[in-house]
Amino acid sequence: VVLSNIPAHCEIVGKNYSYLFDPKNQQELRQKLKQILQNDNQLIGKQLKQKVIAHFSIESMSDSYQQLYLKALNTNKITDI
Repeated sequence: VVLSNIPAHCEIVGKNYSYLFDPKNQQELRQKLKQILQNDNQLIGKQLKQKVIAHFSIESMSDSYQQLYLKALNTNKITDI
């Protein structure tokens, strides 16, 4: 997968992912497309799929939001005076 180097994509694949390109750089996009077509990337694809399932599935995202909401509720409680 070739992705533009934006925060949302970096969150998914990591900042050191080989196939990130500057969204304003067409030449870099061409280079990344050539690289990905020339290399056998099945292992990278499987690893990315596992990462997406582990961190961005409906279940994991809903768990993360639930933890965030519970933390927000616990830290914003009004104490009795």
